[in-house]
Amino acid sequence: MTRSDLSGGQTSFRGCNSGFFKTTKLDKMTKLEEKIINLISENLGVAKQEITPESSLRKDLGVETLTIADLLAKIQEEFNLELEEVEAEKIKTVRQLINLVATEAE
Repeated sequence: MTRSDLSGGQTSFRGCNSGFFKTTKLDKMTKLEEKIINLISENLGVAKQEITPESSLRKDLGVETLTIADLLAKIQEEFNLELEEVEAEKIKTVRQLINLVATEAE
């Protein structure tokens, strides 16, 4: 990029290696987190802003065990996964849910 590129109001990234913008594992996790949070929000009626990976499903989001089981079914459908028999009561946080999907999707 040259100085004249900056003064013209448009930015040009000449000579960039196309491999520079490859999706990284961190990007995938971020996208996965976003997808899971969106699913939780849509299915439980909780505002996305209230949901973080560290949110407790029960304490912070008020989710019941049966609702977690329903959410797991939706996640399996959305990600085309067959999750191993997971007892819904064992999943305590959004992060555990994200990690479960990440592990099964690999």
